[in-house]
Amino acid sequence: SGEPQLAFTVSEQEPVQTTRDSGLNLVLTADSLGSLKAGDPVLFRQVKVGEVLGSDLAADGKQVAIYINVWPAYAAHVHSKSRFWNVSGIRVKAGLFSGVKVDTESVESLIAGGIAFDASPESGAASEGQTFTLHDKE
Repeated sequence: SGEPQLAFTVSEQEPVQTTRDSGLNLVLTADSLGSLKAGDPVLFRQVKVGEVLGSDLAADGKQVAIYINVWPAYAAHVHSKSRFWNVSGIRVKAGLFSGVKVDTESVESLIAGGIAFDASPESGAASEGQTFTLHDKE
């Protein structure tokens, strides 16, 4: 409706996808993005149950907002007090007497990175658009 438009403003940056029509859309906040990117998996018990949609600076500019979608079949596993953590890459601990310990969530997260979460069923279901903190480790 309205008058035909003859001039348009073009953005140099593609808009950030923040939601999908199906599934459970959530927002995670973190101090920095690290190696996370759109398309990285969201994992529950090392099973891919969703994906990272995109990221942007939070409104206050002090944190990063990471938008994720958990597929409809798995949305019931996310609860209001679920804990999310970054499983991107590999963690190595080395000590003179303890040796070397290599830790990664899964082969997929080693290659692609990702986010994992736990269930807290006693806390009730998570709600659409709910915000959680993204922790550095489990």
